[in-house]
Amino acid sequence: MHVRTQAWLARKCLVSQMSVSRWERGECVPSRPQRALVASALGVDAGALFREVLDAEMAA
Repeated sequence: MHVRTQAWLARKCLVSQMSVSRWERGECVPSRPQRALVASALGVDAGALFREVLDAEMAA
């Protein structure tokens, strides 16, 4: 089993580990292109993973 760390996700998404940490703490969210990379790396649907973000963007 592969351990998925912030460093692992950062490499997959072409961002710094600090960026991943900020996403986890809710300080910011990934950009639209980064969301696709995050979802792909985790093997999940981007729409489902970022539903709240998408809903907030639609309401704005």
